[in-house]
Amino acid sequence: MNMRRHRQFEFLAGEYLKKEGYETEVTPGVADWGVDVFAEKDGKRYVVQAKMYGDCKTKINRRMMMELYGVMHYFDCQDAMMIYNGRIMPDAVKVADKLGIQLIYLDQHQLDQLLPEANADAVEEIFSKVWQEIHQLEGRQIANARGTHYTITQVTDGDITYTNQNGKRHHESADLFRRIVAYICRYGNIQQSQLRGEFGTYASAFIATVFANLPSCEVTPNPTTIQIPLKPL
Repeated sequence: MNMRRHRQFEFLAGEYLKKEGYETEVTPGVADWGVDVFAEKDGKRYVVQAKMYGDCKTKINRRMMMELYGVMHYFDCQDAMMIYNGRIMPDAVKVADKLGIQLIYLDQHQLDQLLPEANADAVEEIFSKVWQEIHQLEGRQIANARGTHYTITQVTDGDITYTNQNGKRHHESADLFRRIVAYICRYGNIQQSQLRGEFGTYASAFIATVFANLPSCEVTPNPTTIQIPLKPL
């Protein structure tokens, strides 16, 4: 697997902790106050930072450990973890040991096992089901929990056309929904706040509302999170 993006590594850190029996929450990735993942197990809450440095010259240093320790106390957590892929300075190890910060190194083999490449045919099969359900929304008005409503005027094989509550007409492509489905198949879910950053769309509220109205999908609040509880890939 190509670990080009640090954001990917944050999700992998969350996936690793899930497999270790933790309940996890990956933060949105912006304005997260230095926390990449919140984790909880046996009544204890953890702050987690994920550092993907790989073979680059940057090394994890003692300052990062001290900052993580401060973040732990700021969020009233009981423990802290640093999950990393790369090199770490000896003084950082010493500080981590002194402050009780857990250090977890994930090598490339572990990363490859955590997130196998999703099977393209399976993704397309799931997307086809989702798009068929979107077709059934044609001519309907849908609304989200905040009362914002949209009217689906047309659904074709290539896009969905809708008007917002101000009467403005918009289009979103089927390919955008296909890529979102592929992301969910790979990571398990996606938060509404991530849609703009990951896919460059300004229609995150509309997209989340569409998924909330599909029988095969689930959208949960606080934060708004989209899931497709189908057979894992």
